Amino acid sequence: MRSKILIVDDEPEQIGAFAFSLQKEGYEVIIAEDDLETLYFLGEFQLALIILDIRFGYDERMGLDILKKIRSRDNRIPVIMLTGLSDERLDLMSYDRDADYFVRKSISTESLLALVRRCLRRGMPETIVIDDQIAIDTSRNLVRVKRSDNWQNVHLEPKEYDILLKLVNNAGRVIMREQLYEQFFPYAKDPPETLNRYISELRKKLESDPRNPQYILTRRSVGYWFKDYR
Repeated sequence: MRSKILIVDDEPEQIGAFAFSLQKEGYEVIIAEDDLETLYFLGEFQLALIILDIRFGYDERMGLDILKKIRSRDNRIPVIMLTGLSDERLDLMSYDRDADYFVRKSISTESLLALVRRCLRRGMPETIVIDDQIAIDTSRNLVRVKRSDNWQNVHLEPKEYDILLKLVNNAGRVIMREQLYEQFFPYAKDPPETLNRYISELRKKLESDPRNPQYILTRRSVGYWFKDYR
């Protein structure tokens, strides 16, 4: 099941490019244009994250009122407050109402996507049990593998861990190679070779037989996918 992200903005066309980027990442994006739609979607769907604009029309702080209404119903869902205003007090007011993050609309798409991933990791279960051989402790970014009836910690480089989570979070769905290039290796001289090397290292560290992988699988000439364990 794809993570559902709600974007609340009364001018959806202004965040269209970012919504498209989220969809390319594999998230399901829902758009709300006011407080009523926001509360409806909050009750109707199991949302993973809310990205909330502060200014609505001539009301420069309506987003703060919407945040208050969200928190009256749900105090756990991560909320990123987004603004193009320069009022320095807005960040303090946002945090006072239990926003998780406060960012300017000038933030790059790549930085905002990274923040989204961070929020979603925080909202994930502390332990993802793949099966009786692999478990991931997301609170400590730790992967454990069972070998010879003993659980062992596996050291993953930060990018290896991020790639693994990307695949695990989309278990059963093929992630296009081009999508992985764009997300993890946008500046690599040879993205295909770099990705192949990271996948190979992950298999060596996780698979009992890396040449015949059971977890990280390949769709030839298309991409990679993690076995559907859910």
